[in-house]
This record gives sequence, C-alpha cells and structure tokens, in this order.
Amino acid sequence: NKMPVTNYYTVDGQMIGYKTAAGRKDFLTDALGSVTAEVDSTGATKTFDGRYKPYGGDLSSTGTRGSYGWIGSWGYRETGLIASAHYVRGRHYMARSATWTSKDHFFVTESPYGYVNGRAMRRDDRSGWKPEIIGDEPGKSILSNCCKDMARLKDKDVRNKIKECMKNNYPGTGVFDAIATIDWFLDVIEGYCTGTGKRPDRKVPNNNVCIYLGKEGGELPNWPGDCPNPCKEGFWAYTFPSPDPHDTLPKGQWCKLKDIFNKCEPPRGPGAKCSCTIAFCESGFNNGWQSPCAVLYHELAHCTGLGHDEVKPPPKGFGKPSTRDLDFVYKLGCCICRVVKEGSCGIECDRVK
Repeated sequence: NKMPVTNYYTVDGQMIGYKTAAGRKDFLTDALGSVTAEVDSTGATKTFDGRYKPYGGDLSSTGTRGSYGWIGSWGYRETGLIASAHYVRGRHYMARSATWTSKDHFFVTESPYGYVNGRAMRRDDRSGWKPEIIGDEPGKSILSNCCKDMARLKDKDVRNKIKECMKNNYPGTGVFDAIATIDWFLDVIEGYCTGTGKRPDRKVPNNNVCIYLGKEGGELPNWPGDCPNPCKEGFWAYTFPSPDPHDTLPKGQWCKLKDIFNKCEPPRGPGAKCSCTIAFCESGFNNGWQSPCAVLYHELAHCTGLGHDEVKPPPKGFGKPSTRDLDFVYKLGCCICRVVKEGSCGIECDRVK
C-alpha cells in the first residue's frame, strides 16, 4: 500500500493550496493569513468555511479543513492536541492560554511565553521566534520589513535571479567557489531572518541574531558587553564576532580597532542567547550608498562566518574601484536586495545588474 501524499503550493513562502489523491483545494485567506475557506479546483464549491478567535480558537466553521487553519497559510499547523494546539516551526503554541509552551530564547527582554505582545489581531510569529531588534522606531519596522522580504528566498526563481546577479557582478571566485555555494549562504541568511531556513551540514552555531539600533551622533543605546561602540568608529554596521577586517577603514585605524575588538568579549545580546550580534548604526539607515536592507543582508552574511575578500582584476565598467567593488559580501548584500526588494537599494547597489 502506498502512503498518502499531500503536496502544498506556495507563492513567496505563503501556502495557497494543496493537492491529494482526492483532488486539489485552494485557500482563501484573511489579512493575517488564516485560511477562511477551502475551495475545489473549479473555485465554485467551498468545502470549508471558518472564522477564528484572535488567539487561535475556532469561532465558527462548516465543512472539513486540512491541517492549516488559523494563520495556516504561513505554516501554523494544527496538531489536534489541547496543550500544544499549533506547531509553528520553532515552538508549540497553546490557543486556550494564548501562550507558547516553551520559553522564548530572547527572554528576559521578551515575555518568556507570551504571544506577539498582545497584538494578535495585527501580528504573527510564523517562525516561533524572530531576530531581536533592540531600539526605536522607525528603525525597528524598517529592518523587520527587510527580514520579512527574505521569505521570498523560498522561491526558486528568486534564488536564480540572485545567482545570475552575482555571476554578472562578482569578478572572481576568491578562496572558494562562491557561486557554487551561494545556496548555502542564502539558506542560512533566510534562517536568520525567518527561523525557517535550512541548517546545512556546516559549522553555523544557531540562528539567534540580536540587532542593536544606533542613534544620531554615534550613540548605541543598550549596547552590551565591553566591546567598543562601532558606531563611534565610522561604521554603518558591525557584526560580532567579526569574521575578518573591514578594510573600508584606513589600515592603521583598522589595525587598532581589530586588536581591541578581538580582545573584548563579543556581546551575546539578551540573556547571552545570541550567536551573532549586529550594531546597526544610524549611518546604516541614511548613508545614501546602500539602503538599510542591503546593509542588513551584508551583515547577516557575516553572521555565517563569511568574511571580506579582495578580488583582482577589477570588474569592467567600474573605473578605479573601491574595495567594495571587489568584494563578495558587498555584492551578495546588493544582489539580494535588488532581487527581493525590486527597487532602489542605494547608489552602490543600483550599479549591479
């Protein structure tokens, strides 16, 4: 006997329907992503119609649905269990108490078991956790939206466009076949943003990322540990632990900073849970050369352990290049941004094709 198989269809990471041996069903959803109806392949017959309470309980339903109801199009899967009614990739959720069943790894800055800070009518947490962004608006919303767009990396066509962009703009291979391994980097970077990326068989600690937002004048509120504030040293952003020199600084200045940064205790964020901590300075938002999303994707590439490289000869058409023109990390951040954002990503990134 063959085991029954269900195939799910997605667009930009959101499920739109499924197919079994009995036929195809398409989802109708509300603004939050809850499956409010299932229709047959003709679109004319509803086989399920339902509404939900704010924190996941059933309000009303007719017919029979599959495993995905409340916020189901984003992967909230019903388990049939009372104490852990939904599985949301990172954790189980109990609708009766409106709480997670295990502690948030960003405790104590986040409620250990609370769900979306009491804003269930407007927010979701489709991974069970998300990067901790510590700072004020509008920076938090800007970077959150940059991360949200990384769900598009689940689309094969989007990935192929990023690879094509890298092939067209990256003039060499450095110390490894970067183009051949780009899927690995995209998997891990996506995982940092969404908690749903694959964990390939390479040495990556985990996907806990903390991002501290800077203010005018190089201020970096709540910066933990004894490492210097990178925003006071001319950086747009800086990642700890740092994989290598940031050679956009004068050599003497970098050598001094490298010695300090290598000796200090890398900040581990709230509860010392973060494997990668990013100082995202005020200039990361308004430097004009790269958009905040491009800067963020660049820094998340560093979180994989990927460092800067210098490739020769320079790419054609760039004139006398800066180090950034020759660098895989800068190109990767720009290519991801140009493809997933489909718009301007700053002067430097807009030069990539």
